[in-house]
Amino acid sequence: MKIKNIALAVTLALGVSNAALADTASSIRGNIVTQEGQTASNARVDILHVPSNTRSVTTSNESGSFVSSGLRVGGPYIITITSAEGTRVYDNIFLSLGETFRLNAQLEPEVEQGVERIAVTGSAMSLLNAGKMGTSTTFNASQINSMPLFDRDLKDVVRQDPLVVVLGDATSSMSVAGANPRYNSLTVDGVRQDDDFGLNDNGYPTQRSPIPLSALDQITVSTAPFNVKSGGFTGAGINAVTKSGTNELKGSFFYEYMDQSLSGKSGAPGREKVELLDFNRKVWGASLGGALVEDKLFFFVAYEDLVEPYNTLWGAAGSSAPNSASVTQSDIDEVARIAREVYGVEAGQWNVADDLEDKKLLAKLDWNINDDHRASFTYQKTESNAINTGAGSRATQIALDTNFYNNQQDLEAFAGHLYSVWSDSFSTEVKVAWKEVEVGQNPLRGNTYGQVQVDTPSGRVIFGPDTFRHANELTNDLFQLRLAGEYLFEDHTISFGWEHEKLDVYNLFVSNSKGTWQFHDTVVDGVVTVSGLDRFLQQTSSGFSYQNAYTLNPVDAAAAFKFGTDAFYLQDSWDLFDYDLTLDFGLRYERYNSDSEPRLNENFVERYDIVNTENMDGKDLLMPRFGFNWRGLDNTIIRGGIGRFSGGRPNVWLANGFSNDGIILVQAPGSATANQTDIDFTNIPDSVTESLVPGDGNVNAIDPNFKLPSEWKYNLAVDYLLQSDFGNWDLTAEYIHSNKDRDVIWKDLHRENYEVVTGPDGRNIYTGVLAAGVPNRNDILFVNGAGGRSNVYAFGAATKFDDLSIRFGYAHQNVKDLSSGTSAQAASNFSRYAAVDRNASTVGTAGYEIKHRFNFTLTYSHEFFAGYNSNFTLYGERRSGRPYSWTVGPGRAFGDNGSNGGTDDRNGYLPYIPTGPDDANVRYSGDFGWDDFVAAGLDKYAGQIMPRNTESGRYTNTLDFKFEQETPGFMDGHKGSFYIEIKNLLNMIDSSAGRVYETAFPGYQRIADVAYDADANQYVYSAPTARTEVPQTFRNIESAWRMKIGVSYKF
Repeated sequence: MKIKNIALAVTLALGVSNAALADTASSIRGNIVTQEGQTASNARVDILHVPSNTRSVTTSNESGSFVSSGLRVGGPYIITITSAEGTRVYDNIFLSLGETFRLNAQLEPEVEQGVERIAVTGSAMSLLNAGKMGTSTTFNASQINSMPLFDRDLKDVVRQDPLVVVLGDATSSMSVAGANPRYNSLTVDGVRQDDDFGLNDNGYPTQRSPIPLSALDQITVSTAPFNVKSGGFTGAGINAVTKSGTNELKGSFFYEYMDQSLSGKSGAPGREKVELLDFNRKVWGASLGGALVEDKLFFFVAYEDLVEPYNTLWGAAGSSAPNSASVTQSDIDEVARIAREVYGVEAGQWNVADDLEDKKLLAKLDWNINDDHRASFTYQKTESNAINTGAGSRATQIALDTNFYNNQQDLEAFAGHLYSVWSDSFSTEVKVAWKEVEVGQNPLRGNTYGQVQVDTPSGRVIFGPDTFRHANELTNDLFQLRLAGEYLFEDHTISFGWEHEKLDVYNLFVSNSKGTWQFHDTVVDGVVTVSGLDRFLQQTSSGFSYQNAYTLNPVDAAAAFKFGTDAFYLQDSWDLFDYDLTLDFGLRYERYNSDSEPRLNENFVERYDIVNTENMDGKDLLMPRFGFNWRGLDNTIIRGGIGRFSGGRPNVWLANGFSNDGIILVQAPGSATANQTDIDFTNIPDSVTESLVPGDGNVNAIDPNFKLPSEWKYNLAVDYLLQSDFGNWDLTAEYIHSNKDRDVIWKDLHRENYEVVTGPDGRNIYTGVLAAGVPNRNDILFVNGAGGRSNVYAFGAATKFDDLSIRFGYAHQNVKDLSSGTSAQAASNFSRYAAVDRNASTVGTAGYEIKHRFNFTLTYSHEFFAGYNSNFTLYGERRSGRPYSWTVGPGRAFGDNGSNGGTDDRNGYLPYIPTGPDDANVRYSGDFGWDDFVAAGLDKYAGQIMPRNTESGRYTNTLDFKFEQETPGFMDGHKGSFYIEIKNLLNMIDSSAGRVYETAFPGYQRIADVAYDADANQYVYSAPTARTEVPQTFRNIESAWRMKIGVSYKF
């Protein structure tokens, strides 16, 4: 490797090789030559982990190569190489998670003064990774602790990677390189801790980060790793390893506090800025690690506890809430009065004041069995809850607290690893892991009746238990087994292994089992002829939905099933030392297995000649991988690779077929639910329950020809060390191209029963005319689609000047997909995105594309007081907003009829843009006209159907700050500290800056109402009704500066 003017340039090549998902250890690999440059075989390599006195010994083979695997991450290590030809000692070596440290050593004869010890104090090439293939970034404990960690979430750390975007939504979902957040994978000490089932937008199996932050030792983000060990994601693999005890007893304690007095005022543009609602957050935690038996058995334990109140985001018109709906408090009060006096139920209020709690525990044992065998054991328990808003509030709708629910999510996990060295050339790893997650979604104020929707003069009021929480319970157990080996043959390192995963799921999900009543306005030509509030007072509904097990016990409709995956892999990593080149060739093979299958629905088979029992059993995929790393130019590395990847799709998409087989769970027909009078919310009418027919419910099914989704990733990167009078700079340029050869989409089979005509713009219009005797339904088929792709560019620069460290990054994304897959339910994934024809998805800009993102981290550490550091960190980023679409609605113009199980009557149809005011394909009604398209800037799409996601949300600017001052402790070797963290420092500096907006689900805004005139084959455009989507939601809490203060004590 040609890196000039750097200590150890000839003898030592530091680097990252083959970042692998779920690795929990590190390795050292290298080549040894004599002083004359000849191969040094049979040289002894002694590797000592100083803090634990853990020793690993190996010897070089006939090619001078050696490898040592299964090593603890971190350090420091001392590496001693001895041979008859000479000796070499390297000190202060630190190893990174899942990475191979490359040590190419040249022996020197001993002199009388002894062996020269080379202290590796840190290479100037922290980004210039000598063996790195693919795209990955690693953060060590020092980098983790120095960051502003306002939410104590590992996302606060990994966002330093320019490809990682923590979105401004309520759950801080994380997209990497423009991929769906659900397509990422997280492992902690080898245990998968992404959301296995797929209900959480935050990507975790719990409400918040599942691990105590003080327990983290290192985190690696791998976007395009070409090692065949990597699997289970198409977004990114985030791999974390926790701290271990050492021979020295070490402990820590911290306490953090924040409340509304430590924050600024917040308000959307045009609205008065108000103080955040009363709240306080208290977090405390502790850790302790040491040796139970010196040099032999070590322990580490960490605990973290958080309590904070729920902060209401939406309130009545003119209220002090961050966002105000159009609904007035007087209309809310009137709905509550009628609910109480007429129906005997309490509707509730919009302001919620309940606590959120989060408790995390981790315990770990490390056992040095002997020099050749090492074991580790990790136990983890997390309990967390959140308050969710049920049907939700928005510009023209307010949900009351009886519609809210408490989302309790608990995790318990265990992992055991055994690392063994059987000879100088052969080593193995055995991993056994288990994880259990329990989820309860209980209505906040009881679950005695169903959801109620009432239209009032100022907007819609929703109360009563949320439709999807009427019967909702989930547990999933994950078992993992891994057997892996590594064999060194000449200059080749052969890796092979088998990984087995088994997911056991119990899912009770029966929406509408207590009924959903609608009291909606009847509108004719823009005039309300019958008001929803009058209907509510008269106990006469405009609509009613009900489904249940036909036995009337929702538990009977619960689904229990098991999925398994087996992966086999083989890889040859070939070091061509004479050419400064490393090549990786590998194959990964994955196969699904399942003994569970959905119940056969004969009616479904008869309707479509498709069997609904597909369970993915036997589905398989072969994934070739190739990576290279060339170090043949001065101060430059060229690296890259090609590989196929699969995984990351939520299992709930497969589970829909088990929960919705149409046999047990059935929906009441419209003939039974229409014209409900004398309504009692606590009692479903007999005429409705008696209408449930076994075997004739709506069905979700997997296409029998379904193939495992996958995508090909191509990566090319250049790392360059720039040496200048302004310091040494690590410069990196990355390019990642992805082709989604097999993606996923959803189709409504029932639409094949409609009469289909061709609209004036060429799209299919499903007229809604059904053959005689064919009932209306929605049967959703989960199928493959192809055509998505992405081009992502990233650039990085980093340097260090004495006490100052600087890191800059930029990423550009151009991402296309068929469907963003934003929901858990098949019906919602089918209907809740902007489309031309939902049964014929087309490629468009992806909903998670972030066109531009800049970020930086500045860290300054100095001893203003001798022996006590003052640490300053400033993190900033500027990113473009998520895209959204202009659409038209309601969907009945294109064949939706508004009563088809929630898949119809949506506003998310991409509009045909007329060529001008006289386009024969359209006509206008009321005040709406061609000028309205021009005013929105849509005339550039004249004469065509508008593409998806052409618009972009507002830019987000973030600046976070942390200051920490060390103080004397109570004893020698002890230190205290106090620290201050400021989230959104920009807003503190300028109250009009730092505003955060979220592109709201489902990511579209209606430009017009549309009707279809079949006789004239014309679209009729009119002004959109008041109830329209708003693409950008103002995030009041995130838009105000907030400060937290903390103290800590370490020994």
